[in-house]
Amino acid sequence: MLSIKELAYETSDAYSAREYSSWEACVRVLRKDGYNDQEINAILRSKVARWATKGKRPASSVDLITYVRDYKLRCPNFVKELVDETPWDEDSSEDDLPVSGSCDTFMKYDTPNDILEKVAKALEFHGLNLSISDMSGGKKMFVIRKV
Repeated sequence: MLSIKELAYETSDAYSAREYSSWEACVRVLRKDGYNDQEINAILRSKVARWATKGKRPASSVDLITYVRDYKLRCPNFVKELVDETPWDEDSSEDDLPVSGSCDTFMKYDTPNDILEKVAKALEFHGLNLSISDMSGGKKMFVIRKV
């Protein structure tokens, strides 16, 4: 079982991740409700997580768990169906650097600073630090160091 922080990181490329004020809190409430890592992964990557925001930005973990509980009453098998449809790498290791083939990792409305922030968070998770220095001609120098 991954820690809440690890699972939040593993699912941070989900379509709705940026719509919530705290992705870790979303993982936490789902775990508290008894869902395992694979089920949490499937829920967070599903349309259900998007629908739970109801267009509110940012949405909260309370919005998510309230919607998930209500949806489960109407569709008792929805989590099992989501798990069956969602890829899950049980052998993933925190030592593996993330590789994404997903085009929604960086959203089309992300600014360069948003992208750098995501990259910095990913590196920080793996014990690395990204520093950026301004160079002449508007260029930037990127340095990655072990923390």
